[in-house]
Amino acid sequence: CKASLSLSRPSSTQIQPIVARCSVKRAFKGALNRIRRAHDVSRLRLFVTQPRDRRQELCDPDQRRVRREGGNMPGRDLGPAPGAPGDAPGLLTANIVRYGVLPKTRRKELFGVESADRLEWRNWTPGTEYVKSYSLKNVSSDKTLQITYKQTASKAFSMDFPEPFKLRPGMSQSLKVTFRPLKLQQYSDHIEIMVNNASYIVLVEAYTPTTKIEVASQLDFGYVPVKERVTRALAVRNVGDLPVSVSWTLDVPFSIEPAETSVAPGSSASFAVSFEPGEACSYGVAALCALRDGSASHEVRMRGVGKFPYLSLEAPAVDFGEVLVGRSAERILRFGNHSAVDANFTFAPCGGPGDGDGG
Repeated sequence: CKASLSLSRPSSTQIQPIVARCSVKRAFKGALNRIRRAHDVSRLRLFVTQPRDRRQELCDPDQRRVRREGGNMPGRDLGPAPGAPGDAPGLLTANIVRYGVLPKTRRKELFGVESADRLEWRNWTPGTEYVKSYSLKNVSSDKTLQITYKQTASKAFSMDFPEPFKLRPGMSQSLKVTFRPLKLQQYSDHIEIMVNNASYIVLVEAYTPTTKIEVASQLDFGYVPVKERVTRALAVRNVGDLPVSVSWTLDVPFSIEPAETSVAPGSSASFAVSFEPGEACSYGVAALCALRDGSASHEVRMRGVGKFPYLSLEAPAVDFGEVLVGRSAERILRFGNHSAVDANFTFAPCGGPGDGDGG
């Protein structure tokens, strides 16, 4: 600057703009040197890409202090966070408010977007490609949304290159997410959906295939007549991702049919459990329902009480009196059950046909 001034000798009115430009350059170079000495690459990238007023703010120590403390510059309004009154604002990063994972109702309230909570893959095998769509719908009444997204970091998940798009009220847009597993392990990642000047997180999960069954923990037969069989139904449900083969082990006087069977994912199998007490006492066993591969087993407590039935007659004999030949007569015979169990009985003749005492 001094050399150019000594050669051309400009007027005093020309010197003022030159000095102003030199001071701005010196301030800009000084700020860059301070950033380089601190090895703050992220701040350097942010400094270079910000507009002129933002660069001046980074150069001014007072303005940097105000931003670190979360306040606004005098005479400069950064605008409210897109949260409702009383909500804690999200993390402010490069003019984007990041809210993280939000429930469905909060996403509607803050962003005007209706979408699923997460993307999940189950019952998958390595080396196969699986594709799912994540749908976004603008449920606001009169606001057009500017939407883009940040891709997943894991190589197992992939998406198309993020192109910003506009979503008018009532319109929907689907984002295709591809899952290509290489190993039998659990995969977890997330997608950052950016709506206008804020963003939220969508979890992306791929669970390893599991084998799991559900069965009742106990089966109570109550009181059962001695030497009589009572049958109850017991269901086993496969809530895992793979077909399972189950087998039963239990002791007498309990039995089960079938003893072994296969159950498909999401299906149920019904087993017939029988109890036949041999004595008038209480019985209890621990039945074991196990997977054939030995990965899991479930214990089912089975209980029952054997009781003798007590059957009584109202009269010890039935007297028909005199009955004319060719005619018939009827009498009512009343029985009483005075036990806690059913009394099953049959009639059997006690002698052959004849008259008098042999009849």
